[in-house]
Amino acid sequence: MRRSITGSMHVALTALGLMLWATHAAAQVEVVWVGADPGNSNFDGDFNVADYWDHPSINGPFVPEGIYDEIAIINNGGTATVSGSVPVQGSLSVSNGTLAVGSGGSIQVAAVDTVDGNSDPTGVFTSGAATFGGNGVLSIANGGAFEAESLSLSGLLQQQITSTGLTAIQVGQSVNLGGNLEIDFSGFTPSSSGSWALIEANSVSGSFVDISAPGVTLQEGLFWGTRTVSVGGGREAAELFVDTQLVLEVDADSGGVATIKSPVAGFPVSIEGYRIRSAAGGLNPAGWNSLDDLDGPGNDDGGWRETPGTANQLAELNQDGASSIDDAGVSLGTIFMPGSPSAFREAVPGTDLVFDYTLADGSVRQGLVNINSSYVNDLVLTVDPTDGDVKLSNPSGFAVEIEAYEIKSSMDSLVPGGWTSLDDADGAGSNDGGWRETPGSSSYLAELNEDSTLAVSAAGKNLGSIYDFATDARDLVFTFLMAGETEPLMGTVLYQEFTPSAADLGDFNGDGLVNLADYTVWRDNLGGSASALNGNGSGSSVVTAADYEIWKDNFGADYTNGLSAVASSNVPEPNTALLVALVVGGYFAMQVVRPKRGRATI
Repeated sequence: MRRSITGSMHVALTALGLMLWATHAAAQVEVVWVGADPGNSNFDGDFNVADYWDHPSINGPFVPEGIYDEIAIINNGGTATVSGSVPVQGSLSVSNGTLAVGSGGSIQVAAVDTVDGNSDPTGVFTSGAATFGGNGVLSIANGGAFEAESLSLSGLLQQQITSTGLTAIQVGQSVNLGGNLEIDFSGFTPSSSGSWALIEANSVSGSFVDISAPGVTLQEGLFWGTRTVSVGGGREAAELFVDTQLVLEVDADSGGVATIKSPVAGFPVSIEGYRIRSAAGGLNPAGWNSLDDLDGPGNDDGGWRETPGTANQLAELNQDGASSIDDAGVSLGTIFMPGSPSAFREAVPGTDLVFDYTLADGSVRQGLVNINSSYVNDLVLTVDPTDGDVKLSNPSGFAVEIEAYEIKSSMDSLVPGGWTSLDDADGAGSNDGGWRETPGSSSYLAELNEDSTLAVSAAGKNLGSIYDFATDARDLVFTFLMAGETEPLMGTVLYQEFTPSAADLGDFNGDGLVNLADYTVWRDNLGGSASALNGNGSGSSVVTAADYEIWKDNFGADYTNGLSAVASSNVPEPNTALLVALVVGGYFAMQVVRPKRGRATI
């Protein structure tokens, strides 16, 4: 006798002893779940009610019975629950539903029988051939049991693992793995070296496409894997385990030195081969120090053999054994040689490295690639997490002019009171530089210039202590509008310590010049917060006489064109400077007329 079950949401057998009325013939009949009422909102959990089932070609409702050859179809949002022992001979097919076996047996994962309320139900679902495909789900809690003669998984397998382990799925013959695996470590933190037998069968084939464990975060470099192991008696098991993923560390700032290493101390990985590829030609075979070189090139000392290296691939194989790679790693030399981008925000050619390696058992694993480089082909908002200073800069090497920028925080980590805006630098509240700042808030800071553009330099502009480093939420989003464009671009945000460039010392207003305007900033903020000095003072938290000395020593510097500071003898003394500032300020206020579209540099 053959029994099939399909469903659109949650599908299961029940231990209610579903009875088929004796007036029906023993032939395969499709019986459809219609529920307690439209929408099934009043369903009380009792499936053994004839009115809840229907067949379009047979008069009168009836409940499908387990001893006959029926197909129970639940495709309208209903839920059936398995609890207790339900032996069924035949087949099970779930292509768009869920079979959840709880502690004892439940379609909906539960430790309590959702039908009769028993606190410790036990149950086993047995069948001939079980297939879970498409959107089909097999969900099993620890203590639940699932048995089948054969099992094919291409949907989703959900299994619960507790501190006491789990009950492995038992398959009489073969299991074919596919689809996805989701593990519930309910109330249990797994060991980074743990392993668990999920399914036992005479033979195990295939593999899961994806493995996840919601709520569990593995250390970087560790990942979930499955493997087939022998469990004795001619049986095999599909075993879940935590594995180490080797890393190819590339230091682009030190000539492209590359190192293969285990990211976790105490977790070495034995490999018989590796391959590094770059479709863009970012490899340098001339700088390659291969494992073949290390064990003696051209001989059998260590068994490693390198292939002819190219700009697209470097590879080695050891046919005599495996080498252990630990967290100290093995240097491969200066193998990284990226190209240069031809335009702003273009990807750096050659950074498309792909790294994989062969384990001692012959399986191939994908490795991680970490390229450490200080070069960023973008506008960068650098955030110092130690003091909250924020700097806008352009390390790309390409000329970039902007006319607006904005900084957002979803967790209110901005400090508007520490903002040294471009509007402040060009004269707050005036049209001196054309910049207009928005009313600052803890979630939003922005500026716009309708009259001119700003050329952002590599040294950049310190925007003040605008980041709440105490909470250090690291949630800032930075966008900017390039000159002449209508669509903003998302820039790069880096969280790292920085100090003002020595070339900026004395430039308290951030206009690239050390002049009387910077003295005015110092004078007006003497004794106040040093954030007013744009990060170009003595480094003290308040404005002091030491900052005046820095201004005096650098008076006349023009950082926009690389000129150095003039001799201190040319610096006006404070009383003279005040008079000159008044005269010069008044003169330019009367005489200077700004072009419609000007250009400034930071």
